[in-house]
Amino acid sequence: MNEQVAPKSDSALGLGTNFTSNKAERSTELAGLNLVAELDGGQSIAFAFIDGERLSWADGTQDAQRSETYEAQKVDDGLFLIAFQHADDARASTSIIADLYSGQIVFIRNVVGVRVGDEPAVAQTVTLGRIGGQPAYGDKIALTSDLFGRRAMWVYSADDVYEHIYLNAEWYAWHCLRGEEYPKADIDPCRMFKLRENIYLLTFSEKVMVMAAGMVLDFAKLRSFCAAIGRDPGTGALTHFTFGAFGKILSQTDYPQPLVESAA
Repeated sequence: MNEQVAPKSDSALGLGTNFTSNKAERSTELAGLNLVAELDGGQSIAFAFIDGERLSWADGTQDAQRSETYEAQKVDDGLFLIAFQHADDARASTSIIADLYSGQIVFIRNVVGVRVGDEPAVAQTVTLGRIGGQPAYGDKIALTSDLFGRRAMWVYSADDVYEHIYLNAEWYAWHCLRGEEYPKADIDPCRMFKLRENIYLLTFSEKVMVMAAGMVLDFAKLRSFCAAIGRDPGTGALTHFTFGAFGKILSQTDYPQPLVESAA
């Protein structure tokens, strides 16, 4: 593609020069691992993690192996966020949340497109699945209503602070408390999944910015692990980056039942 691509840097989509300061260190624990993702719907994708930065993959419909540069963040023992921008199509990125203990995965595909009206410009597809050849156990990863009514603050750097309000099964609100976007706020469509006890996945595609992300939110350790792709508003360049934050729960509103419907 003749598409301008921005290298990974601390200037994440114009969000600030220090925005990625609090992200977790790159994990190299997956080096040497072979993993087959068997997705709901029948698609099977084989991944080979060559080392801590390179992987190859192929799905069941193609014979050719593709090579990518990836980054893994360790969320918890046996639980990883894996993310990469596609080498053969800079508009696309993949994030995988892999639980090596339960044998379950979440597969996120983002493709940057053109904004039409008020709709998000990045098409995001989220698919659940399992690790092939490994028995799955424990509660199945699923949509959750656990976070409804929770208000949290996430500190990405000393200069970049946001709050989230998790409203319902389809929407969450964000508000920049400090940073390049202050005082912007918006409500974006999202999905919320429970990965483990007190660990959740928030997936969304923004309407204000050309950006889609997957955020793993650990409310036990008050830590987030994130990967995003979008288009820099200043340069127009495509950017894929990882980031993270330290968190704080500000409040929890418990709505009366049966007013609030379950996420499932």
